[in-house]
Amino acid sequence: MQKDYISIGFTYYQGAESGWFSYQTEVRRPAKPGSLDAAMASVGLPMFVVDLRSVPTGGPVYEWLKAVDQKRGGAPPAYMRIDALEAWDALFHIDQITPTQRAISPR
Repeated sequence: MQKDYISIGFTYYQGAESGWFSYQTEVRRPAKPGSLDAAMASVGLPMFVVDLRSVPTGGPVYEWLKAVDQKRGGAPPAYMRIDALEAWDALFHIDQITPTQRAISPR
């Protein structure tokens, strides 16, 4: 991996994403227990980033992250198997998401 490149994963606990078009949104249920999304939400912060490169290769944090091997992905209610420590350099978590909004009204 290049030193200039950082791969960042994204998790969220609940909320509505933006669809392919601004009018297509779906409110998703909270992340299922045991998933990476739910594990990140259990930290109790509304938003945070974790540098996964700094996680030791043993101990409680390593074991905690290795124990969760599914994350929300794709069309609902899809979950995919993933090893966060292998997949990304960092992980960005937001507890509650909302669809994007236009910053400027169309004319």
